[in-house]
Amino acid sequence: MKRFKILFYFLICLNLFNLQAQDITSYAKILYDHDSPYYDDLYLMSLENGSVLLSYKKPLSLAEIAIFYKEIDPAYLSKNGETLYGNLGTLLLKNNMLFSHDNFNFNTNLILALQGQYFYNSDKVPAVDKFIKYNRMPAPITVPIELGFSKYVYSYTDLIIGKNFSGFRLSYPYTNLPLSQTALDYHFPKKAGISVGNSFFNVHMGRGRLNVGKTLSGSMLISDLPDRHDYITASLFSKHIKIDTTIAELKPMRFFITHALSFKPVKQFSITIHEGIILDSLFDPKFLNPLVVFHNYAAWKEPYVNHTNDENSMGCQFGFDINIVPIKGLRLYGQFGMNQFQTPSELKGGYSYIPNSMGGIAGAEYAFSLPIGYLILTGEFMYADPWLYIGMAKNISFYTYRKENVHAAEDYDKSLIEYWLANPYGPDSITAFLKASLIIPHKYKADITYRFVSKGENEEKFFKATGDYYPSESNPEPAKYKTPSGNPTYFHTLQLTGEYSILQNLHINGGLSWTIAHGKIKGYSVDFLCGIIYSIR
Repeated sequence: MKRFKILFYFLICLNLFNLQAQDITSYAKILYDHDSPYYDDLYLMSLENGSVLLSYKKPLSLAEIAIFYKEIDPAYLSKNGETLYGNLGTLLLKNNMLFSHDNFNFNTNLILALQGQYFYNSDKVPAVDKFIKYNRMPAPITVPIELGFSKYVYSYTDLIIGKNFSGFRLSYPYTNLPLSQTALDYHFPKKAGISVGNSFFNVHMGRGRLNVGKTLSGSMLISDLPDRHDYITASLFSKHIKIDTTIAELKPMRFFITHALSFKPVKQFSITIHEGIILDSLFDPKFLNPLVVFHNYAAWKEPYVNHTNDENSMGCQFGFDINIVPIKGLRLYGQFGMNQFQTPSELKGGYSYIPNSMGGIAGAEYAFSLPIGYLILTGEFMYADPWLYIGMAKNISFYTYRKENVHAAEDYDKSLIEYWLANPYGPDSITAFLKASLIIPHKYKADITYRFVSKGENEEKFFKATGDYYPSESNPEPAKYKTPSGNPTYFHTLQLTGEYSILQNLHINGGLSWTIAHGKIKGYSVDFLCGIIYSIR
């Protein structure tokens, strides 16, 4: 038995040497599926290895994943980890394209999904839940297409037949099938892009979801709640440092621009320092510089188009994401985000009517390997000020909206979709999570989650406001709001979810959740879903 173990580790080390010596199949390929089990492979192996990732931002290129992968020491992995290590090695080294000729690669697939779902009293849950459920609902038909032009250029798109957001809520909501013409999502694809890169840089123009950090409450910096952003990201990365800039176009003259600097001085600690702005005007190229401090431009004082006589051209954001693995299997993490903070000198100068707008997340995650899979225990707490990411004007607040041209709503206004760009639970909120998971990526996953949400009224006031809503010298009282403000609602949710791969290409999933609400909203809600997904390849 000992000889077999020595032989196994010899083969693992040989494979690691092979990865070091052999180029990966594509530097530019993007792991654009936000919920890909390969991300779980990476996270779990890093915990087993007693290390953090340099950056917890999605999506990632294979070149950046390869840097993380090379840091994993196979000697520290369990038998489950050895399997995951092999899975990632296959992703990086094996060309799974359907057709390859010279420098051209082509791949496609057909994915079929059927989901049944039932929502009882869907108005008795936090507003964010409708977006979470929509993002998890698969399209009945998906045709992913991948194109590779050498190792340095990669393009992709997902062609779908699926439900739009209003159809999900109002048109035969018990299934994922678009059973009426107005329920069909004509705004596809949700995922598409082109990427150019090599072993240390990547430029990616894409459409899809973005995220910074690995949390249960969602990100304080860039949230994956919006199901589609049109963006471009440029990044430089190495083993210890990453620089990236992201520009998301919210409207033709409204941009969410961020840049971040990530450090990993030792394998147990990493920090990402993040800065962002909302620019409500024509794009300004000076914000492409990744190492300037946006706030120090004081650009809100400049005469931007549409804002020559006011200072409402720009909203500012600052934050950080910290991850620590003090011992093997344990990750401590935290995030901080803010858009306003009044210094003592500003308070003395008469600006006490401008509210502080800050929020943070703190959590701990412990994973250990069992013969039947990984058991992961997570606890997390989140706090957000009543004015977090709310600016002096709506156009510089850190939220966005869209309307569906074809919609299942009775009137057009009901098709308005509003969501936060960061902190998906919104301002004026407190959350707490306790979660236990049993997981083997690519095979099965079972979760039980308890969630507490305390929600004040300031978010609702912001969305409904048609005139002035922000505190002022003549109306300073709203600046004194404390979370949860007004007449709050308290939600308690217990959720069970699971998924299982019957065959390599056949998967089933299900979920059940129960929510009790008291306070301003009273009652309870139940939702249930079950689904089956089949892919040809």
